[in-house]
Amino acid sequence: MMYHLGTALFYRRMYPEARQLFQSAIRIKHDYHEAFYYLSQTELLSARTDAAVKAGLKAVELRPQFADYRNTLGEALLAAGSCKRAVIEFEDAIKLNIYYADAYFNLAIAYTLNAVTKEDFNMYTDLTTKAMDLLNKA
Repeated sequence: MMYHLGTALFYRRMYPEARQLFQSAIRIKHDYHEAFYYLSQTELLSARTDAAVKAGLKAVELRPQFADYRNTLGEALLAAGSCKRAVIEFEDAIKLNIYYADAYFNLAIAYTLNAVTKEDFNMYTDLTTKAMDLLNKA
């Protein structure tokens, strides 16, 4: 019940209240992957990137085959400044669902952001072609 109320509050953009409910649900059921997934999104939208990454990692740990969980973790990692780790999650999300437009878009953003931040020079090769191809797929 707390999880469902939390999702309702999440969609009403009442993030502090939703966070409390997701955390309560997780305290009761430690393997509640859906609550970890929504908690990660809530934390990300509240600009709490470290907490978003932590919740996202737990959601992916519990359900590694869920493309949405990997995409959300990738978004949190990207917000935390880790382009390389985000790319891995977006690529894994695409492997799980080749029609995942958001993951293709986010992957293009991650490659582009990496070019700006210069985190990993190995991801520079053929950047323009990669990014355009990913954006077309998105």
